[in-house]
Amino acid sequence: MVFLLFLYEFERELDLNEFCEGAGVYTLHSVSVHQGDVNSGHYYSFVRPAPGTQWMRFDDEKVYHVSEYAAIGDNFGGEELESYNYLRGERKPRTRNKPYNAYILVYVNKAQAPTLLADCNPLKASSSSSSSSSNSSSSSSSSSSNSSEPSNPYSVPHRGAVAASPRFDKKRTRENCQSISPLIELKRSRDDVLQQLHASITEELSRLLYGGEQQQQQQQQQQQQEEEQQA
Repeated sequence: MVFLLFLYEFERELDLNEFCEGAGVYTLHSVSVHQGDVNSGHYYSFVRPAPGTQWMRFDDEKVYHVSEYAAIGDNFGGEELESYNYLRGERKPRTRNKPYNAYILVYVNKAQAPTLLADCNPLKASSSSSSSSSNSSSSSSSSSSNSSEPSNPYSVPHRGAVAASPRFDKKRTRENCQSISPLIELKRSRDDVLQQLHASITEELSRLLYGGEQQQQQQQQQQQQEEEQQA
């Protein structure tokens, strides 16, 4: 086995219409990189959550934003400059093969990318699911009203039924639920409370620790000013 480290460039977008009519244009979504040799190595990935957003690097437990060059251009393989001491008279810098390059590329249909790579929100659903659930609820209610058998409060709903919470009643699935505040607002409110609490604690500690000294200094300054005015 041989681990190939040759220079191989890949595109941000692939137009497959040239090879298959109606195939569409695909945009790069993720790049998996292998670093090491044929016997051992390390894998990490670069993912762009949605078109137009910043690339992110997933390296074990570390996840952080990176530039587009770090995700694409730096993983073409080929050679890179090696460190050398130019004070010794080495005019020509030495190069070496990069120990890492792209291993797996994932492309997504550009026309379907906004839908496939959209944010996951459990409060949002398709209109078909909402209509089907409403139809199933209406049919179940009509059947229960027409049936002469007494209703069993401990009966298990039929397969596929969804028990709706009262606070979600008369709300369409495509609308944002106003009763649930976003997580960002919750975090901001919590941060504001903590900052106010921290400021009050700091102020109280400074008053207890340095309040007497500050009062003495202020009294001494006032006495000096009065003596200067009298003189």
